[in-house]
Amino acid sequence: MHLTTRPTALIRAATRSRYYAATETPEKVPLALIKELRSMTNVSLKDAREALLQSRYDVRLALNYVRHNAIKVGKKKAEMLKDRTAAEGVIGLCMLSGGWAGGIDWGVRAGIVELNCETDFVARNADFHDLARKIAESAGFYWDHTPRDQRSRHGLESTEASHWHRNRVFDSTKQFISTFPTDELLKAPLVNILDAPGATRVQSAIWEATAKFGEKIHLRRAATLLHPPPRSSDRGLRVGSYAHGGKQFELGETGQVVSLVVVQMRSKALPSKANDEKFIGDLNQLCTSLARQVVGYQTTDVGDRSDLVKGVPDSAKLYDQPFAMLTPEPTKDSVNRVLINWAEERGIGAIEGDSDDGLSILDFVTWTVGEGIEKEEQDFAGEVKKMANKYAL
Repeated sequence: MHLTTRPTALIRAATRSRYYAATETPEKVPLALIKELRSMTNVSLKDAREALLQSRYDVRLALNYVRHNAIKVGKKKAEMLKDRTAAEGVIGLCMLSGGWAGGIDWGVRAGIVELNCETDFVARNADFHDLARKIAESAGFYWDHTPRDQRSRHGLESTEASHWHRNRVFDSTKQFISTFPTDELLKAPLVNILDAPGATRVQSAIWEATAKFGEKIHLRRAATLLHPPPRSSDRGLRVGSYAHGGKQFELGETGQVVSLVVVQMRSKALPSKANDEKFIGDLNQLCTSLARQVVGYQTTDVGDRSDLVKGVPDSAKLYDQPFAMLTPEPTKDSVNRVLINWAEERGIGAIEGDSDDGLSILDFVTWTVGEGIEKEEQDFAGEVKKMANKYAL
């Protein structure tokens, strides 16, 4: 006689199997390690536990696991979001060398970038601002560029390119401020000089941010301010910077509007100012005022020096404008007249008709977030109505 298994026996066996599978004790991960990893990454409990399991409880390896996973997710999401408009964001600025200070002049070096996102919510996020600052730092650190046709201008010494973009020269409409192609910058390592150069590329960092914020993150433009120090001790370069509507960092800053102004000093008396703290403080204040001036006025170019005393309020030329942003006290005198008086009062003015002595403005740049981007009109009432109709009974 053929015996068959009773259905009830099969059910009991399946139940026992499910019971034993469900009651298998999962591998425990120390809560202290989970807490430490989450404090560094803000990942979920589940993801933190999985990362630590995969790395056998090594927090450093777990951190790499989390980062690589975020980059992978962000890359896929970026492809999905590529056709969306990113008109919000922030300008990142990092000044690596501001030029002459107390007789020491390392030349000028700075990076500036515009990093866009889709919403103002993300644009206000501190981590987003920090990413923009780090990318600006990378731009300033890696782009070693002295235009060949500018090397002897103003008596400034040339230098050999020595960093990531060795001996590469791109077209520039500015004397000191050069465009850094974004496709090149995306390939560069993301630098944080306060710590150490990391292995993460700029592109990977942006993908990681895409995964974190869930929005399109776009590096729209980048530029570098770079020039070696003057070859003569009677000359010096100093850069003024200004950022409005952003955040300050130990190295660098961010803003909705950012500007840089390059100022040259020329005087045989300049070496004597090396230890003059008041002179150095006044110089920094003046350069910052000039950077604020180009933001406050619709400034298109430096202009030519003239005998103009009072400024022209609607002038787009920096030298001709009334110095309304001068600290500590604004004036109706033209920027040019203020620079002449400032130099003479501090003993570095023109002597015996040498018009090249004193202070002169060599270059400037000002950027505003989203300028030139056509923003999409959002019909919030229409979106709400559409969702209501979708879920209507």
